[in-house]
Amino acid sequence: MTANPELAFHILRYSAQKLAEDDLNALLEFGFSIEEIQAIEALTLKQLNHLSQLNGHFLDVSVNHQRFARALKHIHREAEGEALQNELIRLRAPTAMMRALFGMTPLQYANRRKLLGLSGVGVGRPALPSEDTERMIWQAWQQQAQLSDAERYLATARVTQLPLSVVWTVVHAWETESPPQCTNRQPAADSEVAVPSDADGISVLSAG
Repeated sequence: MTANPELAFHILRYSAQKLAEDDLNALLEFGFSIEEIQAIEALTLKQLNHLSQLNGHFLDVSVNHQRFARALKHIHREAEGEALQNELIRLRAPTAMMRALFGMTPLQYANRRKLLGLSGVGVGRPALPSEDTERMIWQAWQQQAQLSDAERYLATARVTQLPLSVVWTVVHAWETESPPQCTNRQPAADSEVAVPSDADGISVLSAG
């Protein structure tokens, strides 16, 4: 498609600006020859405007559909990522969590909170959760194993209805220590005490 005069003028003006910045490659990528670049460099702004208005224009514009599709996908991924970050912050994700997952700095975190209309300076240190709360977080966390880390935190917070400051503290502790032993075993009866006996297994001694 032949470029319209307005687009042609902007391309010519952009070319002249790149020449002033000694960026010859920008014009070579457009397809201008060295002689044509020298001619553009000698033109005034008024002459560039007049050149763009001439009939039988010299510029053709085309779309690389594959590259455009990739660019659109990238834009959509960025929008989805920003929406995910916003939702995590709304659910009280702490600065350390956002830094670990997205490389977000404290300043970026504070600014994002302001844009989201969240009051206060941020998320403080949460109270230590009970064993029942840790067990609930562990079970929800295990059920979301197929998700990315950020989506997994979000799903766990929604399932448990706990703030992400608590979920992050518990999960992050598991990474350096060990997760709780969440099984369906019933506790031993009062009349029995389980003690290790030898390499062959567990001996159960009567307390009576």
